[in-house]
Formats: sequence, C-alpha cells, structure tokens
Amino acid sequence: MKKALGFLLVIIVVGVVWYMSTMKAVAPETPVGETANNTSETVLSGTVNLSIKDYKYNPSPIKVKKGTTLVWTNEDVAKHTVSADSGKWESELLAQGQSYTRVFDTVGSFAYHCSPHPYMKGSVEVVE
Repeated sequence: MKKALGFLLVIIVVGVVWYMSTMKAVAPETPVGETANNTSETVLSGTVNLSIKDYKYNPSPIKVKKGTTLVWTNEDVAKHTVSADSGKWESELLAQGQSYTRVFDTVGSFAYHCSPHPYMKGSVEVVE
C-alpha cells in the first residue's frame, strides 16, 4: 500500500512539473489582448499581409501610406473579426485560413478589435 501511495505521489509531482513547464512554454510575452510593438517607424505601402494568431493581430500597431491594402488572415482555430472601433467597417467572422481585405485611403488613426474577443485590439496609422 505504501509503495502504491509513493508511486501515485511521484506521478502527481511529475504531472505538476510537466504542466508548469508546458504553461511557461506557451505563455505569451505580452498579456492576452495586448500586442507587442512589432513595427518600427517604417511606413509600409502596397499590399501588406497581417496575421491573426494567438489571439493577437500581428503586426500592430502598423503605419502605412494612404492607399495601402491590408489583408488580415486568421491563423487561429477560433473565429475572429477585424472590426473598426468606430463601427464604420467590420469583417465577417473569419474561420481559420480566411482573410479580410481593406484599402486604407483616408489619412488618420484607426483602432480595431475582434467582436467575439474584445480584448484583442489593433491599430493602423495612415499617412500621406
């Protein structure tokens, strides 16, 4: 009986250690809903591909020239949207592998979020 209890204790300890190491490996470097600043002062133009992955828009924030086309592609299993905080534009609910395209032809700053996951936020700055 003592051997079985000892064996069970070892299994529990190993399980806890494995769980903790797994959680550390997948923990994001920034809190959920916040995005790391993956952009520099570089102003992008043309067609720019962005990803929706790990419940984040990447890159965000982003600075683009007027007339730039942004294409967000959902790489998550969960469905997401790209929805202007102003309510002026919104994508359909995007399944994994689906994309949303928008041309930014007005100078200004545009904040957006995911409707099902409002803690997911992004922003686009459009310059001349």
